[in-house]
Amino acid sequence: MDPVLARVERQFEIAGEAYKFKSSQQVHRRGKFKAVPSAASYGGGQQRVGNLKDTAHNRSVIDRHLLNNRDVMNLAGVVDSAFQNAARELHAEYGRILTSICDRDVRVRRNFANSVFAGVTFNFGPQACTVPHTDHLNIPTGWCAVVALGDFDADEGGHLILWDLNLMIRFPRGAMIFLPSALLVHSNTMVPDDQRRYSFIQYTAGGLARWVECGFRSQKEFLAGGGRFMRTPQQRWEDGLRKFPRWSEWKHE
Repeated sequence: MDPVLARVERQFEIAGEAYKFKSSQQVHRRGKFKAVPSAASYGGGQQRVGNLKDTAHNRSVIDRHLLNNRDVMNLAGVVDSAFQNAARELHAEYGRILTSICDRDVRVRRNFANSVFAGVTFNFGPQACTVPHTDHLNIPTGWCAVVALGDFDADEGGHLILWDLNLMIRFPRGAMIFLPSALLVHSNTMVPDDQRRYSFIQYTAGGLARWVECGFRSQKEFLAGGGRFMRTPQQRWEDGLRKFPRWSEWKHE
């Protein structure tokens, strides 16, 4: 895996040098580091589901060096396989949401053909250190996948902190975790100035699930057209929680 990680990290560096960052992509609510999302999304003023917009130059940088790079695609596939093995029902739900949207609207594109996640964020750092936050727009009863990348000493920094659980986790290069990022406050510790830490994040926006449940239209349009939800918010919450895996379901050889 190390040669693959090294090549992925090199693509992060090349893309980070070529990309023309806006100020909001360098200082934002998650911290002070360079970050670029690429996602099928709905919310934040969007009238319908679509891909996040970017300049032609920046789009070509992300496409060439990251989204269409074989090593980055392979890493996305490894994450997807781990997701399916760990939480089969949740993985299937994510796949159903994204596939139904893309099948209905050919303008909506996947980031990776081998991943059920609708969104990805590339945290370029160069010392990616997030402040305590939740990703409140993600599916609340879902998982976000985080992979640590870079040249850093995991004993000196880069630890993952889950504040609600009172946990600090050593999180070295190549480590992967799935967490309900919309629910748990999380952050990571700094790495020294002479070290580099990047991260590769995959997720699905909650607005996409709502769009599908409303018959591929906004909730406002759905209700105005006489639509009625088959589930109460409480039932939707409980259905989502039931898709989380249980310890008893994980078999160990």
